[in-house]
Amino acid sequence: MASIDYARLLKIAQNTDKREDFQYIETCVRTEENEYSSTVAKELIIYCASRTKELNFEFLHAKFKFQESIINTVHGDIGIAMQMAQEALAIFSKYHTIESARCYNTMGSMTAGLGDYSTALEYLNKADLICEHFKDAERYPFMRCDNMLVTAYIYILAKDYDNAIPYLEQCLELGKEIGYDLSVNSCYLNFSDVYRLQKKHTEALDMAEQSIALSYQASANNLLCVGQYRKGQIYFDMGQLDSSLYYYQIAEKIALEQNLNLRLLGVYKACTQIYTDKNNFKEASKYQSHYIDLSAEVEAKERNSRLEMMQIKFNVNEKISQINSLALENNYEADRNKLLTIAIVITVAAFVLLIFIIILIFNRYRLNRKIQIERQQKKMSYHQLTSLKSQMNPHFTFNALNSIQDLILKENTEESYNYIAKFADLIRKTLNHSSQEFIDIEDEYASLQLYLELEKLRFDNDLTIEFETNEIKNVLIPPLLLQPFLENSIKHGLFHKEGVKHLRVQFKMKKDLICTISDNGIGREASQEIQKRRIKNHTSFAVNSIEERFKLLSQVYGNNLGVTYIDLKSDEKATGTTVVICLPYKRKT
Repeated sequence: MASIDYARLLKIAQNTDKREDFQYIETCVRTEENEYSSTVAKELIIYCASRTKELNFEFLHAKFKFQESIINTVHGDIGIAMQMAQEALAIFSKYHTIESARCYNTMGSMTAGLGDYSTALEYLNKADLICEHFKDAERYPFMRCDNMLVTAYIYILAKDYDNAIPYLEQCLELGKEIGYDLSVNSCYLNFSDVYRLQKKHTEALDMAEQSIALSYQASANNLLCVGQYRKGQIYFDMGQLDSSLYYYQIAEKIALEQNLNLRLLGVYKACTQIYTDKNNFKEASKYQSHYIDLSAEVEAKERNSRLEMMQIKFNVNEKISQINSLALENNYEADRNKLLTIAIVITVAAFVLLIFIIILIFNRYRLNRKIQIERQQKKMSYHQLTSLKSQMNPHFTFNALNSIQDLILKENTEESYNYIAKFADLIRKTLNHSSQEFIDIEDEYASLQLYLELEKLRFDNDLTIEFETNEIKNVLIPPLLLQPFLENSIKHGLFHKEGVKHLRVQFKMKKDLICTISDNGIGREASQEIQKRRIKNHTSFAVNSIEERFKLLSQVYGNNLGVTYIDLKSDEKATGTTVVICLPYKRKT
């Protein structure tokens, strides 16, 4: 793998304020994650983290901050690393990105290093759950590798090798498949450690050598140091002290160059033991001195890390200790305060519970009300659709087109064109009105008059129509309510009447808006008898639907709405029907 020119990237970062330049740098650095231990890489990442924050490139700042946390992990500054990972996580979470999984992954690794394995596994579970939401993301397979690798690492630290090995096997297979050399290398190192602890020295050496070869190829100094250190451990376990010392000293040289204090500490301790076993007490004393000096520094960092990660717990314990001290000084005052505190807590709890119950009841009421309104709206939409179907039913369409065809056959071209235009206009208006909750009453006048003109064409000169608006204007009414009643008057009342047929439509505005439809037809009783004699009984589904729609409208706009039928008679003989319709309306603003 070609090495990254970090000096050139740093120069770019110091001379730009463009987002795309920092995106390029972040991409380059991410491909070289195995070089996080180098000084120049550390300098570049720290500068970019600071500069992107100044430029308010929030998401890029989080990426560089995460990489900075990795650097601090490599150098043993776990507390600082944890803080940086949490800072990056807070930003990544806002953007709902797979990068959040990387933060939980590294937090799990750091927590396991401090001995808290259960919390570490919880972090890895969160990382896995986040990854499952981004299966199509380019980095998904790489994140799966990272999660499996760290999960295996946690089980190795907990000495649960049976659970660790399956994760390592899956990670190694996937890493080779996607060409993720860093993950493959880490698997070799972890397998080497497991085999060493299981006393399988040949297998352990083979894995360590494969890791070292891959580290040389990728110039991965941190992993190269671990590989040489691992071979030192294996040879020591085999009793081959000279070979062990050789590889430990190679690891020591790399650790000193890369400032890898935790690895260096292990080397000093191992070399002290080896020289002691070889009776070379001078060298043993030298390494023991190095170990003591570095151990104090590392232990201080680790102690600070534990304190930072458990700060809340310590604060709580401190408050409890203070309460206990005060109790010893003045038992009576403490008891009285305790009783007062309990009373306050109970009162507050009761108040909170009451508020909670009130909120719960209110929310349930709102939910029920919302469900009720939604049901009403669905029913209204259904009945409005039924009205639309009624106004565009095939019988009316067929009759209208048939009448127009008659005009064409009679070569009454101008009149036929006129009625075709009216028919098209009626269809357009009906479709437009069907999607609206309220329309201007004058638009309703126009639609009804178009409908009546088309119906009148079927009756030649036998049908007379009166249409009185009484100049009612600036009013909005629900669409598609009135036409089915006009259709009923014509179809069931006037169609079967002999002689002159008369239909009157009248609008009045007093307290309520009233539409009255009167005809001099055969009456409802005679119409029902005709219907019974037909092979198939017909139910006026549209009018029934309209009446159901009126019931729903009454729940919203008042109880006066509805339809009243009046049978007109003279000397007990039917002379027609009057339909009185009380309409909901709104004033135009």
